[in-house]
Amino acid sequence: MEQSCRGNIYRIGREVPDGYKWNLSGRRLAVLYRFFSAFLVPVAWVFLVIFLEWHVIRIGSLTAGGILWTVVALAVLFYSVLIFLNHLFFGISRRMDPEERHDYILYGFYHRGRRNVRLRAQSLLFMAQLDIRMHRPERAGEALEEIPTDKLSVEQMKLYTLLKLAGEVLSEEEATEGTLSEKGETEGTVRGEGEKQAHASAEDWYIRYTGFSDKSGKFPENAAVESWIKPEAMENKRAQDEMIAMISGISIEPELHPFLNLFFGMMLAHSIFFPAVQSFTASGWQLRPKYSFFAGGLAGLFVLILGIGILYLLLKKRRRAGSPERGADKARLIIGRIAWALLVLSLSTMVLLGSWAGTSDQERVLTDAVLDPFTGIKYVYLAEEKDYGGIRYYRSPDFIFMEEWSEAMYYDTEAGNDLPEAAGEDQQEKYTVNGDSAKSAIQDWESGSSSWSTFVGDSAGDEYDGGTGSDDSFAAQNAMQAVYEYLKENGEFQNLSISYSANAKGDLYARIGSGSEAQGAEERSYELRLYDNGEKESDSGFCREIVLEKVYMAGDGETELLDFFLVHPETLEVTDEHKTDW
Repeated sequence: MEQSCRGNIYRIGREVPDGYKWNLSGRRLAVLYRFFSAFLVPVAWVFLVIFLEWHVIRIGSLTAGGILWTVVALAVLFYSVLIFLNHLFFGISRRMDPEERHDYILYGFYHRGRRNVRLRAQSLLFMAQLDIRMHRPERAGEALEEIPTDKLSVEQMKLYTLLKLAGEVLSEEEATEGTLSEKGETEGTVRGEGEKQAHASAEDWYIRYTGFSDKSGKFPENAAVESWIKPEAMENKRAQDEMIAMISGISIEPELHPFLNLFFGMMLAHSIFFPAVQSFTASGWQLRPKYSFFAGGLAGLFVLILGIGILYLLLKKRRRAGSPERGADKARLIIGRIAWALLVLSLSTMVLLGSWAGTSDQERVLTDAVLDPFTGIKYVYLAEEKDYGGIRYYRSPDFIFMEEWSEAMYYDTEAGNDLPEAAGEDQQEKYTVNGDSAKSAIQDWESGSSSWSTFVGDSAGDEYDGGTGSDDSFAAQNAMQAVYEYLKENGEFQNLSISYSANAKGDLYARIGSGSEAQGAEERSYELRLYDNGEKESDSGFCREIVLEKVYMAGDGETELLDFFLVHPETLEVTDEHKTDW
């Protein structure tokens, strides 16, 4: 359908002329695509980022590095969805009539071509091809004149020269129509000279066309193209229809299925997200075993698939470029491919082993929807039975993270634990000591309620059960809590968080921090622990003495005594003894 508008509709610096009659089907599809890509998907992505990061920050399960990398993973997912939508709608437009598809591309050209020069060049090239298909050589010429050819690939340049050639041939046909009925030697001479000039221009584009290689085999043979510019072919309607049919059948658009694009994007996003949440968990947090097992297995598989896919695309690109592979170059290429394959295999194995380590432990759900009165978050209480025989207790706000939380032990009926009488019938309304303030510790001490915050059982496999519900264990725990608050307020140590455990003898201790330090060429990991040293008489009466120790992991060094503290049993006032030996 020839448009009534005679202005140049392909000049990006102006709006579509008022006289241009849009094809409603093509424009409707373009508006729908713009709604999804420019509004719905970005809004959904922003909502997802805010919700996820707000949830992670609220529960405190990730460090700043983990939050940053999760945003990166979500950004990859966002662009994957945009690419998926682009290919999906473009694929739908390919099944449209030429006029419908032309206006679909034209609408996107006006709304996105200003910002993206490469997209502008591709859109103009596709619209010129459609104009040739619809016998509109003038429109095709206007589109081709606006194309920045420096942004075209070799394949696109070959199509560009072919469209230029076809435009010249069709223009010559229109210029000579109606002259056959005219007579006179002068008119015939002028017509002959015009044919000669047009023939020379088409021949020039043919020479340029042959100068570009055809690695994909999508373009017509040079001999077939040469036949189009012969004088008898220019006046032959059937020959021109064959030319247009061959040009219409050329497709240099990406053939990758839109859902395959989305799948690869999701694989890449997950391959970034899982290592981020696995490596940057905050102190006291870790991944739930089931999630770590399945998500880690997928991440390892995805890394392998992506690595193989990247290698395949690089090899395919090199073959299409026709680069020679001889001698030393060929040897280097073979070594590079082997090295890449080994690297991908190693990364995949590392992800798998790192995620599956320790996931053979049995996770039991103790209770659902236990409300934290301070944060308003509902947690699932869990018990994890270790291979070595110990039990660790956790609470989990979602299916990904869980936090060490020994209060869950009171819900473990299989282990024979009961809720302490001092806790009352309503566990959710109990004032829990969670390390937020020393005031909560004082109120717990006065009411006699329990406030455990970690796991039971250590690496030796012995379970701590001495002191459940006893006043002495509550007093020791509250004293450790008070010392923890004291150290936190003074700022002597960074990134402190408190959790409780027991050693092989069943003695209660509190872990308040961890770190590593260089020892020669090696690094030693350590934990900061608080131990109860019983009651001791002081100027203010009998107090409980708490010892701060630096315990090195895996036998990397001897335990160091860092300080001793006295805690008043009633006021929980902390006094620093400033000594480092017994």
